[in-house]
Amino acid sequence: MTDSLISSSSSPRYIDLRRLHQFVIAVDSPSLRVAAEQLFVTQQGLSASLRQLEADLNLELFVRTNRTLRVSPAGAELYRRAPALLAGGRSALTAVHRIVEEAPPLYVIGHTPDIWLFLIQSARRLSASWPEWMSDRKM
Repeated sequence: MTDSLISSSSSPRYIDLRRLHQFVIAVDSPSLRVAAEQLFVTQQGLSASLRQLEADLNLELFVRTNRTLRVSPAGAELYRRAPALLAGGRSALTAVHRIVEEAPPLYVIGHTPDIWLFLIQSARRLSASWPEWMSDRKM
């Protein structure tokens, strides 16, 4: 992997916001062990998730040596931009949930095929019972 995108044909089409959040926590933490504890995942799981993020983005986000993990220049740039991406994701979810919560409930009325006959007969009875009321209405 390199610090930049390999080519436009292999450019990422999306970014996994969960993995991006894990990346930010990993960078902010003194070690992957501490970051994993904060995220309630194993250190191996976090490491695998970060490698998958690198693969998804086709970027090397960390410079790895035997015992150390340093943020690469590409990782530093992603880290700088990550808060806006994560905030945008939270904002989108909040807006969608607000729409769902404010939407009127859907009502489904089921009927048998005979319902139309019932409605027509009811309208005729109503018309016969109150002709003066029905004379103003168009059917």
